[in-house]
Amino acid sequence: MKKTSPVRIALLASVLALAGAGVVLAQDAAPTTPTTPPPSDNSGGGGHHGWNKVLTPDEQALLKKDTDAVLAADPDLKKEGDDLKSQRPGSDASDDDKQAFRGKMKDYHQKVEAAVEKFDPATTPIYAKLDAAMAARHKSGGGQ
Repeated sequence: MKKTSPVRIALLASVLALAGAGVVLAQDAAPTTPTTPPPSDNSGGGGHHGWNKVLTPDEQALLKKDTDAVLAADPDLKKEGDDLKSQRPGSDASDDDKQAFRGKMKDYHQKVEAAVEKFDPATTPIYAKLDAAMAARHKSGGGQ
C-alpha cells in the first residue's frame, strides 16, 4: 500500500471541509465586499488555509466531485467519517485525547485519499501540488 504523507492528509481534510458544510453555508450567505485585499502570495488568507490559492477552481471542483463520488459509492467509508467527526474532542479534552483523534482522522483521510486516487488517477498530481504547497508553507514557518 502506498504511504500517504501527513501533508496530503491535512490537505485532503481541507478539501473535504470545503466539500462539506462550508460550501453549503457559502451558497446561503449574502455576498459581502472584503474589507482588505487578499495577500498576493500563497502564504495564506482566503479559504481554508489559503488552499484556494494553490488549486485552480477546476482542481478544487475535481477533488470535490471525485470525493463526493467515492463517498456516495462507499457508504461505510462515509459513515466512518461522519462517526469520527461526531467524536471530535472538545476544547477541554486532554492533549492525549486530541492527539488520538488526530491519528484516527489521519488514518481516515488516508483511506479517502487512496480511494479518490484509485477512482480517478487524475487527482494524483493535484495531491502532489498540495503536498508541495504544504511543505513550502511549513518550511517558511507558516504552517502548524
